[in-house]
Amino acid sequence: MLFYEIGPNRGHQELAIFLTRQMDRGLLRQADPQNAALHLMALLNADTLMPWLFGRLEDPSKDYLRTTTEHALQAFFAGYAVR
Repeated sequence: MLFYEIGPNRGHQELAIFLTRQMDRGLLRQADPQNAALHLMALLNADTLMPWLFGRLEDPSKDYLRTTTEHALQAFFAGYAVR
């Protein structure tokens, strides 16, 4: 519990604050920033953390990490960018 609170949960809260600022600036559509942060984190973890945890990804290259991050951000912006 303590690890979660000072690690992943803190990161989630900081990301939600950042996303709130972007929503307030009109760069992202208005939405629940807590949910938006969870969505972005899940997208970022989908091709990295999960495969690593299950032994499918041992030593990702910088190119792999860059590409998967770009794909995650493209998906996030498809749902949250102002149109």
